[in-house]
This record gives sequence, C-alpha cells and structure tokens, in this order.
Amino acid sequence: MKVPDHSEALRERYLELLAGCLLGTVHQDVFSVVGNGAMPPWRAPVRRTFRATQRLMSRYGYEVAVRRVPRGVLEEGRAWPLVGETMVGAARLRNVWACLDTVLREGLEGDFIEAGVWRGGCCIYAAAVLETSQIPNGKRVFVADSFQGLPEADHDMHPQESRAPMSEMSRLAVSRPDVEENFRRYGVERERVSFVEGWFDESLPLLREQDWSVIRLDGDMYSSTLAALSHLYPQLVPGGFVIIDDYWEMDSCRSAVDDFRQQAGVNAPLVPVDHACVMWRRPG
Repeated sequence: MKVPDHSEALRERYLELLAGCLLGTVHQDVFSVVGNGAMPPWRAPVRRTFRATQRLMSRYGYEVAVRRVPRGVLEEGRAWPLVGETMVGAARLRNVWACLDTVLREGLEGDFIEAGVWRGGCCIYAAAVLETSQIPNGKRVFVADSFQGLPEADHDMHPQESRAPMSEMSRLAVSRPDVEENFRRYGVERERVSFVEGWFDESLPLLREQDWSVIRLDGDMYSSTLAALSHLYPQLVPGGFVIIDDYWEMDSCRSAVDDFRQQAGVNAPLVPVDHACVMWRRPG
C-alpha cells in the first residue's frame, strides 16, 4: 500500500504558523498604534495627543500601545505589531511564498532580496519558504537595510518626497544585531542569508553582479525606492518578480515606481497584492 506523502501539507501548516508568529497574531493581542487601522475611534485632538505621547516616550525607550485592536488589523497589515517581526500582513507574506514557489517550480536562476526589512520578518519567511521547498535549491536571501531608519529627505533633489519627518521615526531604526538575532531565534540557515548594510544608493551598487528572481522593496521614500529599482531591476531575470510594498499607501513610493517604469520602458501590468502592495513580473 502506498503511504501518502504529507510533507507538503506539513510545510503549509508550518509556513502558516510561522506567518502568525512573524505578524504577532499568535502571541498576544497587544499592538502599537501606528496606523489608522489600529487607532481607537478617538476625536482628532485626542489622536494627536496620543501620537505626540508615543513619539516622546519612544525617545526614552518606551512604547505606548493599545490593546485589542479590531480583529484582522494585523492580518491585513494595517498596524505595526508590538510583538512580531513584520508589519506587512498575511496576504503579502503569502505573496512572497507564491513568488518563490513559482520561480523554483519554473527553474529560474537568481536570489531573493528585500530592500527595507524592519525587523527582518519577510526575509525570515522567504528563507523558510526556500528551506522547506521539496525542490532542491541553493537560493540565497539578501537582507538590505540601513539598519538606522530612513534617510533625511532631499526635497530639492526629489520634490516628490513626503513632507512627513520620516527620518525621525525611531521605530523604523532596528539595528543589524537585533535583526540578526531574530534570524537566529527562528532557526534560519545562516549560510543562506547575506546582510547588505547601508543607504541603498551606496550599498546596492555593490550587488551589480548578482542575479535576482524576486525583488521586494519596502523603502517608503521616493529616493530609496528609485535607487533600489535602478540598481536591482537590471539584474532581475526574465520571469522574475518585483514586489512594491507601499505603492497604494505612500505617494512618494508610487511616484518613484511610476517614474522608473516610464523611464525604463516597463509595460508589464501592475498586479494588486492587497490594499497597499503591488507586483509585476518581468517579461521573458
């Protein structure tokens, strides 16, 4: 009698559980308030006071959070978890899984890179997808970040940049040792992971000899997004995927993507991933 192969079913259960851990949804119902999806229905003056208190307390190493946000907020990627390694939501994690499984199934060359990693959750997930695939592969995961938050905006050079003081958002400044520790805690193969530290316009040109099958960008700003696309897209293999995390939520990000696609003659259709994220596939 043939014994059924349950390995793929177990892999799916593992990856779904891992997603819940990385999103913070399996730990506890305490989430920091950084997004309208998690903000209680307070009047505007109270909301502004709460935001100001958050910013002040964060300077001293404290986090002001609310408990029991509406169901589904974390799964939809509409808030930042107090406990968890990614804020992207379940649909965007499943998108990473689907893209990697596709390039493995089709035998495409090239590695995975994320530019803008926060606590490293998406890259941890990508590494787990690759490690548990039944298709043998030596693909690597490149973790690219400044590990010190967002750069100062140059509005003279890039008037499309947001006027929000994004470089002052201390929650985005997660150190490299902290991100490396997250990989260790989740047991990701260290040999599969490479860290790329620095501002994108300085660090990513050093990877010009590297081929990519999946490029995931979460740089928020016009300059960061444009730099990442300019330095990474030329090495994306035909059939490879580009994933843009904040296309629908950040005007600066969307402007950079639209400008790059026009300048580079990219006509591949944008495919929605969820309310914030889009992707496209490089024609073969």
